[in-house]
Amino acid sequence: MFFDDVEKILNTDSTNYHKSLKELPEKIEKIFSSFSSISDNKQYDQIIILHSDQFNCDFEEIKLIFRRIFQIPIYLVNDLVGGLIGISDFSLIVSFNLEKKTLLIENLINQLSDSNNKLIIINSDFQIANKTLLNQIEIVEIEEFIEKSIQFPLLMTMCVVIALSNGMIHPSLFDVTTICKELRETIRKIDIAIPPAKNPAKRLAGQMMDRMIVLIGTDFLVPVAKYWKEQMNNVSRTWSQFEKLPGMKLNSINGIYFPEKILSQSLFVFFNSKFLDLNQAKEVFEVKNYFLSGGIGTDEVVARGNSIVSQIYNTCIFGDYVSYYLSMMYGVDPKDNKLYEMD
Repeated sequence: MFFDDVEKILNTDSTNYHKSLKELPEKIEKIFSSFSSISDNKQYDQIIILHSDQFNCDFEEIKLIFRRIFQIPIYLVNDLVGGLIGISDFSLIVSFNLEKKTLLIENLINQLSDSNNKLIIINSDFQIANKTLLNQIEIVEIEEFIEKSIQFPLLMTMCVVIALSNGMIHPSLFDVTTICKELRETIRKIDIAIPPAKNPAKRLAGQMMDRMIVLIGTDFLVPVAKYWKEQMNNVSRTWSQFEKLPGMKLNSINGIYFPEKILSQSLFVFFNSKFLDLNQAKEVFEVKNYFLSGGIGTDEVVARGNSIVSQIYNTCIFGDYVSYYLSMMYGVDPKDNKLYEMD
């Protein structure tokens, strides 16, 4: 089988994409070590993020995860009525890769006076002129975020560590040692050298070959399903879509009849977890079996890990490998794509 030819896979991967996948735990640890321990006793209520447009979709999914797991509101500056003026007191403001928008950062710094807010500037050579505000400003350089394309798990790590280092998350909710240990174990089980008979990522990629793929998530697995969709589009050049439960029960479930030829060649992949409540788990079971009874191919990805956070990371890297193997099956180099720009 093609997947057994490790040398052929690595030769097709001209950009060493495989190496970047294996390095995910190390990158997470580096981001974690980039931030100092808690430096003040303020109780921040929310996180405000300013970022370049290319990360907008990823931060929307991170907002969902933070509300679900940590009960912490994250807002993008465009969410606020009045923009920067609408930032309330006790906010943790994060400027992410905005090194060219000096005036914007200057305006933020001017607003720090007489407030209980804090500004974290990531990857900028901005110089602080007002020394009296140094205790409200933290400048952090993160090498992993200098790259043009940044993995969703790394963006999530940044947000988690910022919240953790500023007292918004209890350390027990994010144990980086355990998370990275579980990630390494997941990677070990699905890496290139593991044959298809023992490698679930290779087997799933094989099932996806020449099929229309639909990925279905619920609760905290919705961002994971969306991440898989994006990786399949960008890494393996494969058409795929994602759906949400319970929303798809209102519309999509009624559209499983036509066109028959395409639907018969589709694969609906459902994400499941032991951390879903009984009603959510029941919905996954019932909808999956409904599609199966209608003659549509289905499969299930069960998230692994001892916590919801671990399961998000582990399932994301699983999707990275599935997309990687699918690109190999199609003979596509999984190098980073340039986004298509319309005139």
